[in-house]
Amino acid sequence: MKPIYIFLLTAFVFVGCNDTCEEKPATIACGVADPIKNLPWIRERIEKSEQETCTIFAVYSARYKNRDVILIRITGPLCDTCAGEAVYNCEGEGVYFCDPEEDKNLTNKKLIWERQQA
Repeated sequence: MKPIYIFLLTAFVFVGCNDTCEEKPATIACGVADPIKNLPWIRERIEKSEQETCTIFAVYSARYKNRDVILIRITGPLCDTCAGEAVYNCEGEGVYFCDPEEDKNLTNKKLIWERQQA
């Protein structure tokens, strides 16, 4: 009787796993897979943020005037930040900072990394 249970359990494991069990592809931003790991300037900015007292630090990929960009948003009651995004090109050079009017030109915004402090 035990062999039938082993067979049924094994069959359930293989049949019960559908597409949701597969690993999802890594995030791609600026034409780079896993930009948090593979774009050093983003990784350095995240490491620097760990010393800040801000509540939320988030990194997004987006399009700005038909170019790939990275947005960094820092918010929280203890932060001295502006109302808007800090937008960088793929090389880490600033495109614009804290301009809600320019934020309207952002499209395809996707969260790629976030840290929230309690």
